[in-house]
Amino acid sequence: MKKHLPFAILISLQVASAATITLSSTDFGFARPAGTITSGNHAIGWYGGENVEIRQYLVFNRSSINGTITAATLRLQSSDSSYLSPSPTETWQLFDVTTPVATLLAGSGGASAFDDLGTGTSLASRTVGGSTNNTVLMLDLDANGLSYLNTQSGVFAIGGALTSLNKANGITEAMFNSSNSPSFTRELFITYTPASEPAVPEPSTCLLFAAGLFTLVATRKRT
Repeated sequence: MKKHLPFAILISLQVASAATITLSSTDFGFARPAGTITSGNHAIGWYGGENVEIRQYLVFNRSSINGTITAATLRLQSSDSSYLSPSPTETWQLFDVTTPVATLLAGSGGASAFDDLGTGTSLASRTVGGSTNNTVLMLDLDANGLSYLNTQSGVFAIGGALTSLNKANGITEAMFNSSNSPSFTRELFITYTPASEPAVPEPSTCLLFAAGLFTLVATRKRT
């Protein structure tokens, strides 16, 4: 039995393996200040023709993930006329959503649902501009974003807005304009540690095991 101990110690040092999954958005659209929604188009910004701001929502379902999410990237496609602004760049920012998804999709959340899509905890942000037209934009969620995903157990929403708007009458500042193509990419690429995997050992624990293994091997040689 003793000759199997070194192997058992090595097995105990296994590092948890990562798994990946792509979640396609199950619903998406934008909301107006009164909370009314337009589904099937994830545009954001200030539209000068109406002098109104719109904010996007993207709905996902993480029930297929049983484990801890360690990385997540939102992939969102833009059209060839996606960016409309007199400014060379704008800031696109993602937010947590506390409005119940059913309320959001029903358009019954009122002004508070609209506010929710562009305020609260920031999950990620990046600069957008004319160069991001006709591309699949990638936005890595930060620590707050990962924490938000890990608190979800089923269907949840992510909000998005342009947070650098000047909101001048008659002037349009928009991103993801004409984003209503059904074939566009709208997905979360997620890396996670399955719940059934062993935890990654601390460096000090690894050193302790290694020292024990060395001592065990040396003792066996002397005997």
